[in-house]
Amino acid sequence: MRAITLADFYFLESDPVICFEIKRGYTGDKISSIEELVNKMESNTEIDCLIKDSQTAFKFQLKQYPEEYKEWSADKVIAYLDETILPIRKYNNEFNKDLIIIIAIKPKADSSFKGVEDFDEIHKYLIKKEVRLKEINFLINLNMEYMVWNQAYPENGHYKIPWNQLSYHVAKIIRPN
Repeated sequence: MRAITLADFYFLESDPVICFEIKRGYTGDKISSIEELVNKMESNTEIDCLIKDSQTAFKFQLKQYPEEYKEWSADKVIAYLDETILPIRKYNNEFNKDLIIIIAIKPKADSSFKGVEDFDEIHKYLIKKEVRLKEINFLINLNMEYMVWNQAYPENGHYKIPWNQLSYHVAKIIRPN
């Protein structure tokens, strides 16, 4: 489902194709549900999906911020990035200069999530690091009312899309980069 949301964000004017790496041994039989697709997808790959149209292609690695294990704060997120995303042996290497990291978060009501302030701090940290990735972004579900897109690297900014308008490809710029 996140791949469909990414298509909404990255391909506002076109009708893209979403590609996944399928497990070895797949015989080409028909996949008729999302559950079947998920079961046939290869896991532990550097690229979770590729989304492309006739002119452009983007490679994505999708992550879920483990808030149930790590409380949300800019410092905790920076530590998570340092452990999970930025090591060269993980994603931040010469082979992944065109890789876009998407980290999904769903802040709990009692979370210390500060939104813009936290992402400003994360952005300031990342621009001082040697990041080889194309982008590092956060996708936030705000109570099933809005999907908020925060880019933390290379730029700092966010967009807010009303949940019921995702399929219509309508984005409202909240704060310019």
